[in-house]
Amino acid sequence: MDQRYNSTLVNGIKIPSPDPAFRFVPMDVFPSEMLERLEVIKALTPSMEGDAIGGVMNLVMKSAPDRFVVSANVSGGFSTLFSNGRLFNAFHASPNSNSPAVVNGNSYAATYNNFNNNALTSNHSLNNPLSSTAGLTIGDRFLKGKLGVVVSASYQNIYRGSNSKRLSPNAQPNAVPLANTPQFSDAYDRTYSTQTERLGIHNKIDYVINSQNRISLYNLYIRQNEFESRLTSDTLGLGTNSTNLNKQVTISNRSTLTRQNIYNYGFRVVGSPVADVAHLSYGNNYQWADSLSVANQFYPTGYITQPQTTDIPSITTSAKYLPSNYVLGSIYDGSDVIQKNKPMFLNFPLPTSGHPLAQYNAIGTYNFHLQASSSLIGKGNTGILPLIVVPLNKIYGLSEATPAGADLGCYQLNGSGNQH
Repeated sequence: MDQRYNSTLVNGIKIPSPDPAFRFVPMDVFPSEMLERLEVIKALTPSMEGDAIGGVMNLVMKSAPDRFVVSANVSGGFSTLFSNGRLFNAFHASPNSNSPAVVNGNSYAATYNNFNNNALTSNHSLNNPLSSTAGLTIGDRFLKGKLGVVVSASYQNIYRGSNSKRLSPNAQPNAVPLANTPQFSDAYDRTYSTQTERLGIHNKIDYVINSQNRISLYNLYIRQNEFESRLTSDTLGLGTNSTNLNKQVTISNRSTLTRQNIYNYGFRVVGSPVADVAHLSYGNNYQWADSLSVANQFYPTGYITQPQTTDIPSITTSAKYLPSNYVLGSIYDGSDVIQKNKPMFLNFPLPTSGHPLAQYNAIGTYNFHLQASSSLIGKGNTGILPLIVVPLNKIYGLSEATPAGADLGCYQLNGSGNQH
């Protein structure tokens, strides 16, 4: 989609556009030496604002390295356009950065002396100018790795240009030599000379409090000046001063300086808690499989929780079900528990016939209440208290949290439970 539908983030924080006429941020103002990676998010996510239906680009800037690092680069080059004899037209900007109305008020009547013609009088030609770039990054960690500091700077001075020719047709065609013969009122010959100067400075300081928490201070400053000179020769094809042998030619020069500045800073306290897997355990789990592929997932690869005696099948079901030499997280063989420990619903035959259990997506007239002789009766844990975090609704009042049942499953033998 068009770039006005996109959003730009720096380290996850939205930044404003340096151009007041557009909301997008041009990517060429960010030096690549300061970029660690570029994340392109093509669709909206719940954690994002809803003002970028075209996508989001998140620029993740460099962080402090684990050890002392110094990186520098210098490069240069020439444009083939200016290497073939065409000169680069340069100028010096006017020292007046504000209009007379801004300086003296809206009621002030501007005069000729309020305008500086330095951009016109300073015109000069450069023969095959050198484009150059340079970058420097220094980073290290101190205080036994707790304090990290990285500073990165880059500078670019690029010369580029283009040539264009355009014919402006006249609204009234000519009758000579044939009727409706097109004729042209103007022939424009334009040469563009553009110089882009860009300076970027980035630094990030972070302090590691512990393995789960850290604080960071980030600063980014980018300044870009773009000088554009446009030389135009307008050959007038029609008019009193133009004949078949003589043409009127008008020479004009337009000099434009565009300045863009971005300053971004942020202070963050980052927490990344890690699950206490050493003391993590689950109980009262029920699993039933109609095929080997499903049974092998009872303990999938990477499984970290400890099996409990309250599980069904229990860890004491058989020696084959959970061998004593089995290591949690390794490949599991569930061939010993296929179609065992049926839940014994009132009306739902297991194993299913005709289709695998995973393909059933409609309840129909089945009854999933448990029979009195089911092995799931009395295997629940009523000691678990629900955590009620749902706020009070103005219309329906307080949301009711269903307490844990004595039986496994939604349909309790005593009629309680979710019943759906």
